[in-house]
Amino acid sequence: MATFHCSVELANINRDKFETVEVLAGTGCTFSHFPGSLLSRLGISQKERIQLERPDGAVVEMWLGQAWMRIDDRKGPASVVFDDDDAPALLGSVTLSGLCDRIDPDENRLVKYLPRKKPPEWYDRQRKLKGAIERIEAERGDAAIPESEE
Repeated sequence: MATFHCSVELANINRDKFETVEVLAGTGCTFSHFPGSLLSRLGISQKERIQLERPDGAVVEMWLGQAWMRIDDRKGPASVVFDDDDAPALLGSVTLSGLCDRIDPDENRLVKYLPRKKPPEWYDRQRKLKGAIERIEAERGDAAIPESEE
């Protein structure tokens, strides 16, 4: 999937200071990342330190806070990471899900979707399927499929 830029409105949780920010979407990051100085300027507080894995595999600790975000007519709270001031603003998958947005890979744009609730029988089928898989694996025991000898 390609990455693309879009605009979001970002504010503190009290929604008394808004700023339009150009973000990069489609990066695969979990949380939305913004320059720490921007978040501080908007009055967004650092709430807790979390560990994140960088694309190169390095694990770093960063501050996480709560913001208010608006994309078109969709709005709500969002967890935001206080990133380096020279880092690009990134739109994360948790934010997209929380605002009922998804990425349209053909058009490289955000589109609204309606959240779905699965019927109770779906969960029953999943439990039965999991049980069946566990029984099959238990019956196999150590009789794993041998690797081919070349």
